[in-house]
Amino acid sequence: FILPKEVNKEGCKFVGWYLDSNFTEEFNKLSEETYNYTLYAKWEVLSYVIDYDLNSGSCDDLVLSFTHNEEITLPTPENEGHLFLGWYETVDGVEEKVETITNRDYVLYAKWETMNYTISYDLNGGSCDNLVLSFNHNEEIVLPTPEKDGYNFLGWAKTKTSSEYITEIGTDATGEFKVYAKWEKIPVFSKI
Repeated sequence: FILPKEVNKEGCKFVGWYLDSNFTEEFNKLSEETYNYTLYAKWEVLSYVIDYDLNSGSCDDLVLSFTHNEEITLPTPENEGHLFLGWYETVDGVEEKVETITNRDYVLYAKWETMNYTISYDLNGGSCDNLVLSFNHNEEIVLPTPEKDGYNFLGWAKTKTSSEYITEIGTDATGEFKVYAKWEKIPVFSKI
């Protein structure tokens, strides 16, 4: 008598035949004596692996493996100054976005879009023809110099009341940006 070696159960790997339902005594061969046997098939649920390429992002809750038919939610990584567009199976992200995980191994690539931020200006009565209205993360912007009749431009401040001036928006800046023009009246001297 030969036991079948190729037995199938969806989502499982066949481990072997056992004499008890607790799978402590493996059945190897028939004894020479005549016995009736009740055999139990032991199965292991298949598991799958997910490898991630975060493409400069970070994530604390990566799901690294899952079992057959397990429903999982893919994590949302973070990357300062970037918007997460989704997980893809190619580095360049030209295939369809992976929305649902099925029963197989994966290598997933995070796809990002660089954030674009607006710059708003309070010219405080001045004028400027070359205002830069937006910037991307990791882009350095030199702020323009406005003009105002009868006044010297002191610089750009981050608040209306600040006396600390900036000339540029650095590469580490994120978020919407507002600057305020600060002026000093040019003294007028009269001849006597």
